[in-house]
Amino acid sequence: MSDEEDFGLFAYRIFRPFAKKHAKSVLKEIRDDLHKSGMRVTIEEYFSKIILVIVIISPLLLVLATFFVSILTKNILFGIGSGIMAAIISAAAVFAYFYLSPSNMVAERAKKIDNGLHFAALYMATLANTGTPAFLIFKIMSEFKEFGEIAKVSQKITDEVELFGYSLPDSLAKHAELVPSNNLSELLWGTRATIISGGDLNNYLNEKSKTFVNVFKRRLEEYIGSMGLFMEMYITVVIVGTIFVIVLSTIMSMVGGVMADIQTLQIGFVALLVPFVTIAFILFLKTISPTEV
Repeated sequence: MSDEEDFGLFAYRIFRPFAKKHAKSVLKEIRDDLHKSGMRVTIEEYFSKIILVIVIISPLLLVLATFFVSILTKNILFGIGSGIMAAIISAAAVFAYFYLSPSNMVAERAKKIDNGLHFAALYMATLANTGTPAFLIFKIMSEFKEFGEIAKVSQKITDEVELFGYSLPDSLAKHAELVPSNNLSELLWGTRATIISGGDLNNYLNEKSKTFVNVFKRRLEEYIGSMGLFMEMYITVVIVGTIFVIVLSTIMSMVGGVMADIQTLQIGFVALLVPFVTIAFILFLKTISPTEV
């Protein structure tokens, strides 16, 4: 059990009565996202965690803000007011963070699944071509961690069948409802229907793998086009812009006679702002990349 799960259980022990009474009504809008996010936590435990974090952070900020503002302004009433405001803002920020986290995690999981689904479907189709039974296909898939979230879903299906006595169609139906990716959900539903009807799983997986490969090709082409556009923007704004600022500031310094100050500004611009923008640009391209699994 991870430290995060331990913290959630600890919070639930403290706030269990309150969480049982109010969690479902307060967090009803994110209930489905919480299940699809992959977090192994009930809605009551999650609500308890939110409360405990607020209880820890808000009083701490109340005391710190009151203390420092009172010292700086030498006004205790203004310090208390600032502390109360800091506590309220921190509580709202904590609640907003936890409230939005499941949907962000669902979107991230869906993206990773869709990015690797064409590879996974191709591999599943290859296994089916060799006559591998459906359950063994998912068991083998679960051992390939390179498939990321798809391997995790396959592992859960395998565990439910081997350890908890689920039938494969029942487990597929359960996870088709839970997975955040519509494409993977469609694949699981289709696989289940093919198994139940006694259809040709080999043909089904071959057709789905072709569909997913074509979808990935289109996404990759769109990404390459977008990357070319962003590279032009980067060269124009960052590279050319930096040269323009340096040349212009040098000319201004020669006219105004403040060369030392301008040199300091130029060094700061090149050493701090340009690397920061470049790193942000790289992270952005990595975020929208269709190859991250």
